[in-house]
Amino acid sequence: MVAQGLEAEALVAEMHAQGMPPTLQCYTALTSALCRSGETSKAVQVLERMRADGLSAHAANATSVVVRQVSATPLGHIII
Repeated sequence: MVAQGLEAEALVAEMHAQGMPPTLQCYTALTSALCRSGETSKAVQVLERMRADGLSAHAANATSVVVRQVSATPLGHIII
């Protein structure tokens, strides 16, 4: 599972490096992969990046992915 999050992160970074801003769907897939990998703090960073890229008005799906994961995680294990 961790590999999925790393692969998705690398893909989005490559898109930025090539001058192709990731779409909302890319960001949503990335947050989902990170959450499945237990990387909720990185998923929150992705939400912040979305806001910086001007996608915050459309981030409901990606935000809900993170919220579902955080709410399912025991409070002692959340690192944001």
